[in-house]
Amino acid sequence: MRNLLFLLCFGICSSLFAQAKAETVLETTKAWNGTSYKIPDNPSVLVLKIKIPTKDTLAWHQHPYFNVGYLLKGELKVETQKGETLLMKAGESLVELNEQWHRGINVGEEDIEIIVFYLKDKDSPITILQ
Repeated sequence: MRNLLFLLCFGICSSLFAQAKAETVLETTKAWNGTSYKIPDNPSVLVLKIKIPTKDTLAWHQHPYFNVGYLLKGELKVETQKGETLLMKAGESLVELNEQWHRGINVGEEDIEIIVFYLKDKDSPITILQ
């Protein structure tokens, strides 16, 4: 009876987990423009959901440490002061640049929603404005 109960429970549980699937969204050792990124020795994790209004342009800024973004909604153009550009659409992700001036531009017809995961020093800012 105990074996039957175990098999029944195992069968139900395994069918629940059989539906789960994992898809790699991003795996990289570099930022989107091929440069290295910086990770602090004792990182603090911060996750933000950022909204950028339609046709808005962010100020020139840089990040002292590693962060990765996942675009939930909209179209985002990222450009560096060196002229490098990246166009992102919903469902895409990127590793942001460290210690390089860049900005984001909402080039789509709707507000942008992006989730950004930061690994930072606990007392450090996540963004430095130019």
